Amino acid sequence: MMKGGIFGNLRNLEIDHYGIYVGDGKVVHNKPGVGWMLATGGGVELCSFEEFTGLGDGDGHQWVKVFNAHGMDFDNNVTSDEKIMNGLKFSGEEVASRAINRIGEKAYHFKNNNSEHFVMECLLGVHKSNQI
Repeated sequence: MMKGGIFGNLRNLEIDHYGIYVGDGKVVHNKPGVGWMLATGGGVELCSFEEFTGLGDGDGHQWVKVFNAHGMDFDNNVTSDEKIMNGLKFSGEEVASRAINRIGEKAYHFKNNNSEHFVMECLLGVHKSNQI
């Protein structure tokens, strides 16, 4: 697995939760909490890949590697020119670093700041979710 790789929880043919692989068997994700808009107790956290993929165990979820918004997988060997040509703003290493820097944020919100918003901000620098 390459740093900056995006993983998603596939449920009913749609991704409903995302995380970013940051190396050493670890994933950073914006974890839902409980209560109104799943906002209480959630936030950006670091966990093992096993913990992350275990979030969907037993409820029909399948974890898949997700390609970025431009249809290409992350590769830490992508040059700056290749990133620009493909519309990428950050390398896989930079995406992982951006995710790590946000660990501890406590601002999960189902509609306004979910796991896809988090991944898109780390990936492209854009606060966006196509899920909503």
